[in-house]
Amino acid sequence: MWNTKPPLFLLKDKHFYIGLSILYDGCFTHGKFYLDTLLKQGKNIALKSPDNDIKTGEVILISQPEMRAFLEERYELKILEELHITGLYQVVGETNFDIRD
Repeated sequence: MWNTKPPLFLLKDKHFYIGLSILYDGCFTHGKFYLDTLLKQGKNIALKSPDNDIKTGEVILISQPEMRAFLEERYELKILEELHITGLYQVVGETNFDIRD
C-alpha cells in the first residue's frame, strides 16, 4: 500500500525561516520548478552543491545517498526527519575530516 502522508518537513514552515538548503550533486532541472516556486513565495531556500560552504546550524535537505555519505563524513548531523532516501538534517558541527587521509 502506498503511503500518501506527505513528509512532515514539507508542512513545516519553520525550516524556511532559518534557511533550508537542498544539497544536490549534478543537474537539478527536475526540481528547479519547485525551487523557483518556493523562492517566489518568499521562502528562505537555496540549492547547494558539495562544493558550497556548509555552515553549522544549517538545515539541509538531501535525496541522494552519496550526498548523505558526504555530509556524514564531514559534519556532525542531527536528524530532523527521514523518509526513504530523503532526509532533513541540521548541521551541528564539523568532523576532523581531512581530504589527504
